[in-house]
Amino acid sequence: PADAPYPTAEIAFIVLRVIYTGLAAASDILFLPQVAAGGAPLPGVGKPRQIVKLLKGLTGIAGAAVIFKGCVPRWEERVRSVVPHGHPDPNGVVRAVVGTPWHAFAVGVFVEVIGLGTAGYGLYRLHTNQPPDDDEREFEASVLIVGVIIVAIAAEAANLDIGQAALARINAPGAVCKQHRLLAVRGILMSCPALFLPFYTRLAACLVSKLGTEAAEAVYFAITALRCLAQAAAIGLDIAALYYSQETVSPAAP
Repeated sequence: PADAPYPTAEIAFIVLRVIYTGLAAASDILFLPQVAAGGAPLPGVGKPRQIVKLLKGLTGIAGAAVIFKGCVPRWEERVRSVVPHGHPDPNGVVRAVVGTPWHAFAVGVFVEVIGLGTAGYGLYRLHTNQPPDDDEREFEASVLIVGVIIVAIAAEAANLDIGQAALARINAPGAVCKQHRLLAVRGILMSCPALFLPFYTRLAACLVSKLGTEAAEAVYFAITALRCLAQAAAIGLDIAALYYSQETVSPAAP
């Protein structure tokens, strides 16, 4: 049987995601005054939000690195440990279950780097008293990011089905099957908040503000709540996956 090592990387990732969720919620809340102002940047409000976005981006990149360099190798070892001895293609089973972690890493870092770039440029623009950029370009860029996220979510969903089928073919222990399912859904939930990025642009804020101050704030409070709930649910699934990762497993008979 394969004894699970102490989950240092997994615990570190959960802690980073808790911090990230708090920063994301703060960033969303700090955007509300801009919505009330019809999308126009407000003096004294923009800088704190850009700083929060910088911290959020750095935390997100750190979390992606912890998953890619720490959690994924452990997960690969665990899957390999339950492949029956003498299986003709153990590497194929591992690939089917683990999926393409480099793709998830690249997408996650891409989104966070974009956020870091916009936050850094926003601070520079505020420092030099430059006017805002073209609203439509900002909105179009956010829609492009959403397209990338949708592709990533589709890949995660496909990995869920492919991985579960591969585990079923080798009669993998229930703990490993549940851990795979939890991690796959976790990945989907982590990506979902980015689907609302277009709402956090000046153009969207201007359009939504036309509903009236109370209605516009209600819309953004609802979006913030949905984004936080998705992040919190992902953290919950991470904790559940961590629980199953500590169960001792062994390969089924070939």
